[in-house]
Amino acid sequence: MFYETTLLISHDVEQSKVFDVWTEMIQKAKETGLSIQKDTKPYMRTLAYPIGKYRKAYVATLYVEKTEGAVAKIKELIGEREEILRHLTTIVSHIPQPRQMARPVLKYRDAQEAPPRHALTTREASEKEKSARGHATLEEVDKKLQEILDDKISF
Repeated sequence: MFYETTLLISHDVEQSKVFDVWTEMIQKAKETGLSIQKDTKPYMRTLAYPIGKYRKAYVATLYVEKTEGAVAKIKELIGEREEILRHLTTIVSHIPQPRQMARPVLKYRDAQEAPPRHALTTREASEKEKSARGHATLEEVDKKLQEILDDKISF
C-alpha cells in the first residue's frame, strides 16, 4: 500500500523555482525517513475551477510507502510551503504505470497504397484518385454529356 500525494503549486512561481521547490520537498521527505517510491515532475495544468485568483497551477504527484506517521510528515512538509495551493493524500494499492498511446487507425494498409499528402490538395490529383477508384473524371463526364445532348438534338 502507498500514499499518493498530489500537490497544486501556484503558477505565479517561475518554472525553474517550481522544480527547485519540488526537489527540495523530496529531499526533506527522504531526510525525515519517508520511503519515496515514485514522483512525477510538476507540469502546468488548467484547473477545472479557480482556486482563489488562480486558474492554472503546476501539478505534481508523490508516491510514498505506507508507514506509521507518514501522513503527518507529509502534512508537515506541505505546511512549510506557501507556494502550494492545495494537496490531496489518498491510499492506493499499487503505483499506476504510465498509459501507452493508442495505435492510430490507418485508412490504408500499407504506406504504398496511401497517396502522398501534397497530392490530396490539388484538384487534378483528386480527379486521378477518383478515376483510379472507378469514378469518371470531369472531362469524361463532359464528353458523355455532350454525346447525350447531340443525340437528343438530332431527331
